Amino acid sequence: MGKYSGTLLLSDLDGTLLDSSGIVSQNNKTAIREFTENGGLFGVATGRSHQNFRKFVEGVEINAPCILYNGCAIYDSGKDSFLDAVYLPVEKLKGWVEDCLRFHPEVMMHIYAPDSCHIISSEEKGNPVIFSDHQPAKYSDFKEVLDKPWLKVLAYGRHDELKDIEDRLLEMGLNDEIHHVYSSDVYLEILPKSATKGFMLERLRGILDRGIRIYAVGDYLNDLEMIASADVGIAMGNAAENVKDIADIITVSNDESAIAEIIRNII
Repeated sequence: MGKYSGTLLLSDLDGTLLDSSGIVSQNNKTAIREFTENGGLFGVATGRSHQNFRKFVEGVEINAPCILYNGCAIYDSGKDSFLDAVYLPVEKLKGWVEDCLRFHPEVMMHIYAPDSCHIISSEEKGNPVIFSDHQPAKYSDFKEVLDKPWLKVLAYGRHDELKDIEDRLLEMGLNDEIHHVYSSDVYLEILPKSATKGFMLERLRGILDRGIRIYAVGDYLNDLEMIASADVGIAMGNAAENVKDIADIITVSNDESAIAEIIRNII
């Protein structure tokens, strides 16, 4: 037993645990290690995949299941296995994806299956920086992914183009089976209806001891439900205003080692 026993800290990744350079500060790493060595549980809650998020958290002590794919899965990194997952209705979405490819070729379309991130847009129009950031990923023919389970679809592009494909999605009337969220101005994510970080936080309560007190911290719209569902919801100093509005506490920015601040001065 330690002074942090019975406490789980769930942190968003981009804009939260990671600073503006995309790294975890040494101060954050040290504080997380102190936290876990004294009985605390630490995990991340991110839109990234189970293969991709690891390269960003090297040297970070993760000892709790993580919420990935923006709430599509709970992942045990120690056992390299999904503890829970929900999937998209492929047959009902494939026509929309085909329209996106035909009418918005500049938008990079990513389909996340358990095996990999499949980029089904033209490689010639692909952004190499975005491709690199989502590794492991590969360019695939759309037909190749139709027989795979889809965890989520991610569209990257200009915000006006994303609004166009969002409008087309809304016209399809699939509100009972899917929902969508902007994880930044240039990323639109299509997810199973129940998949939010908040939804998976509640499922995680059922996996862990229900007596655990959960702190959750994030910065953007895809963190809203998680922050609202936590016992203590924390917004970053750099968070969107509506995220700050629903948080119990507002901390410092991601460039000021906010996770260390939370562990040492809030928890």
